[in-house]
Amino acid sequence: IEKTEGEDHVTVLYIEEYCEELFRVFEEIEANNINVNKICKLLTKLLVKIENSIKHEIATRTEVVFFPYKVSMWDSLESVYLAAKEDLDCDAYCVPIPYFDLKNGEITERHYEGGLLPDYVPVIHYNDFPLEELHPEAIFLHNPFDDCNTVTSVLPQFYSGELKKVADRLIYIPYFVTGEAVFRTHRYLPSYENMDFIVTQCEKTIESFSAELPREKFLPFGTPIADRVLRLEREKPEIPEEWKPQLKNGQDFGGDKVVMLNASITMMMGQRERFLDKLEYIIETAGQREGITLVWRPHPLLAATAKSMGEKYVERLAFLEDKFLREKIGVLDKTP
Repeated sequence: IEKTEGEDHVTVLYIEEYCEELFRVFEEIEANNINVNKICKLLTKLLVKIENSIKHEIATRTEVVFFPYKVSMWDSLESVYLAAKEDLDCDAYCVPIPYFDLKNGEITERHYEGGLLPDYVPVIHYNDFPLEELHPEAIFLHNPFDDCNTVTSVLPQFYSGELKKVADRLIYIPYFVTGEAVFRTHRYLPSYENMDFIVTQCEKTIESFSAELPREKFLPFGTPIADRVLRLEREKPEIPEEWKPQLKNGQDFGGDKVVMLNASITMMMGQRERFLDKLEYIIETAGQREGITLVWRPHPLLAATAKSMGEKYVERLAFLEDKFLREKIGVLDKTP
């Protein structure tokens, strides 16, 4: 308190008063002249005075930490982070964490995407962040899997059970947008027990989670992904430079109808050949039609999922991507 508020702050004076009273009590005990009830009453009164002074006369700040892992999923946290940054009584920290591709439970590749976040997001390296010392009021994350994901994993120190030990609250914001219900695989995950809150798109979405989870755990506030879409609608970005060589006229969409292909990995995991057949059919159909440009946005974990399933799936996915680009069917969007 002296360091942040100054030596003459009233709370410091109250604490000094308490210390002096403790010393006087110690002397009374030494002299065998004590009245326990009187001492307890006096010390309690002084403590309450200190607590009230801390509460009302020291300006406290809220500290919150965001732990993204894949930059392509940052949109699920971004608007909450920006709101926290704008709050004058809040310190918001963005600490990207590494993640690993897995195959048969073994690590095949390590990733760290801290350098890919937008310029307006100051990043702190996870090795330099004093998480235990800080003990923030809240941690926000978009990875609910802990050790339950067969495709990717973050470091065990960032599993929900470990983070729960070093923060007042753990808040999970899903990295996806869904229809009325969450996917069957997301109905219940062990990490949900550690989450203080789970943000959902609406009241209806809550019904598709496990009934074992208490209703008060859910916050039907919407999704930051929609906030991002609305912001980009107002502040329309330029076509990324890496897209231009993929477009027929090399600059823009040239008046074509633009169709977006955004495939989930759920079917890839359940019906591998059918999923890839369907992708190939859509790509070929778009290539045969005039006046259409397809923007293919692969799921951020599609390549890692294919790798975890076997080389033939990696090769076929690479073949489809090569065909798509070689024949200038449209844009292969792999931007973060």
